[in-house]
Amino acid sequence: MRNGTPYGSVTRLSYGPHSDPDADDGFWSGHHDDSDANPCARAERCAERDATGAPAAGPRQFCETDRTVIALCLNWFPRGYVELARKLGEKGSPGGEPVSGSRSPSVPPNLGVDAMMRKTVDVLASWQERVQDLVDRSRVDTQASRRQRAGVALDRAVKLLSGHLDALLALPVQPMNRDLGLKDITALPPGTLGWVHPIAGYVRVIRDLSGADAGLEVISLHAWIRGLLGWTPKHRDLPVACWNCGQRKTVRQRDGFMGLDDDAECTSCRAAYTQDRYQTLLRQVREWDQLRRKTA
Repeated sequence: MRNGTPYGSVTRLSYGPHSDPDADDGFWSGHHDDSDANPCARAERCAERDATGAPAAGPRQFCETDRTVIALCLNWFPRGYVELARKLGEKGSPGGEPVSGSRSPSVPPNLGVDAMMRKTVDVLASWQERVQDLVDRSRVDTQASRRQRAGVALDRAVKLLSGHLDALLALPVQPMNRDLGLKDITALPPGTLGWVHPIAGYVRVIRDLSGADAGLEVISLHAWIRGLLGWTPKHRDLPVACWNCGQRKTVRQRDGFMGLDDDAECTSCRAAYTQDRYQTLLRQVREWDQLRRKTA
């Protein structure tokens, strides 16, 4: 791997074996298949997974529900970016209060927030470049785009990607640059190409990414931004026993992007409750609530 300061030949990394990240955090785990039955790229987190946890299969990279989630996440980024900008005047701790009107030296920006803002623009601009090149062959200069006011660049990227969502999610595999922290090098597959910037504390790697990876990046960025803003999800543990393993208080309805998901999952055995199984489960919960009120 090439050092970030002097120019030289690009070398290959030979670190330890790659550990697959969680589906929502895995930028490189996309699936690309030309058949008519692609499993949803969110794998075990697929919104339309069956009772065994197997993802739904269809002609596109994502099931229809997860495609909708990706569209909603994309359209949310301008709002999330504004919320991050408001935190830039805060102290480094998440609970810091904004500082204004002070004659003392300004408080350093929250570097975690600043890095996330830059990462969001960089990632979306890189996908904008690929989609723009595909839809009208008018190539976008990503570097010029990033020299614009960042918020403007973000808005333009979101507008194009939202308007050509299916084109984005159907993109074939192609090498793309991604920046990672130095501590993340050991999780990369052997032979990864890239440049090390030790002073700045990051490594720029070349990864083969497809439209499936684009969707996973969008969902992951959305989750990271919400976490950085302190907007933590409030999952609901249902007061029933799992039909599969019999454990009580392990069936969880997750708090997702659009509120509580219309499905549930056992946190113990990972049995999935979707569609008809979920509706039956809700009836069981209502019956339990009615019995509890009568007993009380």
